[in-house]
Amino acid sequence: MKFKDFEGSPEEIHNFFQNNGLDINQYLNINGNKPASKHWIYILIVVFIILNIIIAKISSKNDFYLPISILTLGSLGALVGIIQHNVGKVAVSVIIGVVGLIIMLVSFRILSPKEVITTVKDKSEKYFEKK
Repeated sequence: MKFKDFEGSPEEIHNFFQNNGLDINQYLNINGNKPASKHWIYILIVVFIILNIIIAKISSKNDFYLPISILTLGSLGALVGIIQHNVGKVAVSVIIGVVGLIIMLVSFRILSPKEVITTVKDKSEKYFEKK
C-alpha cells in the first residue's frame, strides 16, 4: 500500500506513526487548518523591515514614532502568528519572535548591534559549557 510518502502495509504505516509520536491526522491535515499563503509571510517580513528602518531613522520625539512602533510590533506579532499557524511548531515561532524583538531593540536604539553580539555570544558560551 502506498500512502503519500510512505509505502508498506496499513499496520506498518500505523505503527510507524505511533512509534515515532506522530499524529496521522496532522500529517493528512484532516483538522482543516489550511496554511496561509506564503505571500503573507513575505509581505509581513518586508513591512517589518521597512518599519524598523523608519524607526531607526526618525527621532523618538517625532509624532509618528509611537504609531510606527505599534505597527512594527503588530507586524511582528502577525508574522509569528502566521508562522505558528503554518508550521505548528512553537520553537520556530519563539525563535522568530525573539529575533524580531532583538531587531526591534536595535531599531529603537535600546541596544547596539555590538551589545547584541556580545550578549548572544556570552549566553551561548554559558549554555554550551553546561552541556
